[in-house]
Formats: sequence, C-alpha cells, structure tokens
Amino acid sequence: MYHPTPGSLAERICNFFLQNPDEELTRSDIARKFDVASPRNVEGSLATPLSHHVIVKALDTAGQTLFKAGPNLAAAMVQASKPKAKRKPASRERLPVVDPTSVAVIYDKPMPPMHVSKKGANKYDELLKKLDRVGASVELDIKYRAAVAKAASKFTRDNAGTPAAAKFAVRTVSPTHCGVWRVA
Repeated sequence: MYHPTPGSLAERICNFFLQNPDEELTRSDIARKFDVASPRNVEGSLATPLSHHVIVKALDTAGQTLFKAGPNLAAAMVQASKPKAKRKPASRERLPVVDPTSVAVIYDKPMPPMHVSKKGANKYDELLKKLDRVGASVELDIKYRAAVAKAASKFTRDNAGTPAAAKFAVRTVSPTHCGVWRVA
C-alpha cells in the first residue's frame, strides 16, 4: 500500500482531500494553494498517488483536468499517520584538531600515487601553514586523511593570489598513516 512521504506535496494534498473529500482542484488551484512554482509541476509530484488511486484525475465540462480524492485515500492516510519506529540518527565522532607542534615536518619524502579521498571536516590551517616550502610533508594517522584533504583544498582556494598561497597533496602512505605534501 502506498503512503505519501511525510511533508511532501503529495502528503499535503492527500491531507487536504482527507479533510475536504468533495473538493476538486485544478493544477492551478494546487499550485496556488500549496505554493508550487508552476502548475506544470503538479502532475509529476502526484504520479505515485495517482497510480495507487489515492488521488484521481477527472475532466470537468470544459475539458480541464481536476484532481480529487481517490478510493484509496483514507487507507493510505491512516497507514501514513501510524508512528514508525524511530531510527537513531547516525552520529559521527569529531576528530580533535591536530596540534601542529606535535608533528615533525619531513622534507623531500617521495609521494605515493593519488587515491580518492572522502569528505571530512576542516580546521587544519595551522598545520598546513607549518608546511612552509615545496617538498615539506607531515605524516598523520589515517583517520585524518579525509579531513586534512578537505582542509587543504579549502586552504588553497581561500589563499589563492595571496602570499600564503600554497597547494597540497594528501596521500595514503600505509594502512595506518597518510601524508600531506606541499606541492606548490
């Protein structure tokens, strides 16, 4: 049985028809009443409830399409109103910011081939500033790889055309460590 997504346009229209079962709405009525950018977008938003006969289409005497409550509306909305088991939102453990005084700068260490990085947090400007010339690098725990890669990209973008301009590369150097190199 179909159940409209909570908060969706389909759910709002279904709730309207549940409270006003004899009402009929045109595309323009729905666009105005439910703040839809264009009446042309209405039918696409209602494709699923239409296919499940929760809402039905009809033509008025002038040939204009009307939408009204379908035979399955009450069943869909009763089921949709039942509370679902709440899932605990996924939580991400925040990494502590690397203390730049606790890492040693390594010069002229060969850089391994590039791997795709994952998204992560930033706030590593001080660490990146410590890499004061091309060829300078630091080695960090692998858990910092994604966060430092994102921070390095942001640092490069934010400092372009300034005296602090620099480019960095982040690579995995072992299963437990990654490296950050200043490359420009």
